[in-house]
Amino acid sequence: MSIRSIATCISLVLVSMNCSAEDKNYPGLNSTQVGMQTIRYQESLKDFAGIGDLATDISVTNTVLYASSYTSLTGKWGFLLNTKSDVTKEYTKDTWSVGEYGIVQQNTSKLSLADMVAQGVYHVDDEFYVAFGGQLKTIGFVRSNFETIGRAAELNNEIRESDKYFTDPNPPQILTSPLAIEEDLTYFNAIAGIHYNTAFSNARKRLTWHVGANLALPVLATAKNSQLEQQYGIESIDESFNGFEARLNAGVSYEIKKGIALTFNADFMMAQFSEMSTTFKDENSGGIERTASIPDIDMSGTQFSFGILWIN
Repeated sequence: MSIRSIATCISLVLVSMNCSAEDKNYPGLNSTQVGMQTIRYQESLKDFAGIGDLATDISVTNTVLYASSYTSLTGKWGFLLNTKSDVTKEYTKDTWSVGEYGIVQQNTSKLSLADMVAQGVYHVDDEFYVAFGGQLKTIGFVRSNFETIGRAAELNNEIRESDKYFTDPNPPQILTSPLAIEEDLTYFNAIAGIHYNTAFSNARKRLTWHVGANLALPVLATAKNSQLEQQYGIESIDESFNGFEARLNAGVSYEIKKGIALTFNADFMMAQFSEMSTTFKDENSGGIERTASIPDIDMSGTQFSFGILWIN
């Protein structure tokens, strides 16, 4: 056989393999799941009134509704859409501490998280794929029934007598208040991840499993706080590239009948977002320039969910 004939045969084989890969039609995967998510949430406002960090640390467990949809587009490309929202939200006691003064305030808090992630998918091979796109993430708070405790009175007195606030008619204070404060943090994130899912295998079995990891970076973050808006007219505080969120997930599915499977998933998340702040003039205090801040945030969570997976 001549070299030209051999080259022609190799070319035909390569073209055949490429066409086979490009013509691959991966199954559509659609799931709806209900589960529980436990979240640890920490805030720290650095150097509160020049005295010390104002910090809190809470944990809540919420019921969540999770939905996922994968659609094969063409060849190796697909589209993935995930959504998650809280069905029930746990109330918890929230305590705040300041440096050597210890716990100086407590209140009731309710925390909620919601996510929507849209990603393009590229299959490196059948089971292994990369995904990249955008995430809309929201963190919502309702805090109410604020009560001063411990050495709050001593702290307030030190703030009023300090050189920085001695002549200030409205210095920072730890107060008792029955009013509720609502806060909404919205993150528009760029997100990318790597995944492995045996449901895309050519020889798919009834029992399949998947693992994955994602990293998200906030392209834009915006915070709204009802107290800042009502008291100072600050509608929002904006920031960008001020943190990250990392997520690991794994799960198994068992096809009980053709096209319908039971699925169980576990998810671990951790995130850190740095302080967001803006300066403004307090017209109620003679035009004094102040800084309004949303504290540093450290957050982690575990989620377990169970539901139905449709395969088509």
